[in-house]
Amino acid sequence: MSNRFQMKRGFAGMPNDASTALTSLNGWRRIGRVPNRNSMQDVTTKKRWSDLTGRQRAAVLVAASVELALTATALVDLARRPGTQVRGPKARWALGCFVQPVGPVAYLVFGRHMTSR
Repeated sequence: MSNRFQMKRGFAGMPNDASTALTSLNGWRRIGRVPNRNSMQDVTTKKRWSDLTGRQRAAVLVAASVELALTATALVDLARRPGTQVRGPKARWALGCFVQPVGPVAYLVFGRHMTSR
């Protein structure tokens, strides 16, 4: 077995400082180095709108438009549809429509009784 692994308890002589990361792996710990603190901050920093590329901005706008259209469609359909044609309470479906992105799709697929016209 490699000396990069050790038992969880009772192993003396290994460094126990902030620069050593211990990762559990089936009862064993793997010794590795923690990434530089500055590199961790780069990952967790929020991006501003101005930091996004043109493609990323377009993708955000398209996704937001689709979510808004689905939510509006589901809420209008729910408001106009009689309660007898809705599976479950209308108030619960109305709240569920605000759970993005699955709420409106769930209502449109599962929440309505389809009527033959």
